[in-house]
Amino acid sequence: MKKPILVLVLLFLTIGTLIIVRSVVSSRITTSGLELSQVREEANVLRTQNALLREEIFSLSSLTQVSERAEKVGFVESKSVYAVSGAQPIARGE
Repeated sequence: MKKPILVLVLLFLTIGTLIIVRSVVSSRITTSGLELSQVREEANVLRTQNALLREEIFSLSSLTQVSERAEKVGFVESKSVYAVSGAQPIARGE
């Protein structure tokens, strides 16, 4: 008579333990899902910022921008070319 009661108590304890474990695992999965969505959102924001910064770099490094900034600082395009010495032949024919 005691065996069926022991089996029933053991089954109820097992069921209770499984319910608790399921609740803990579900809450952890939910928390992980929220963290994952936050990380994905942050990654999307960073991708957008990178694209904007890349465009800004391209516009600031264009030749027209560089030439305009050089003129503002005082650099001017030289119209004459100066050579220290004439070009020497590479091979001499003797």
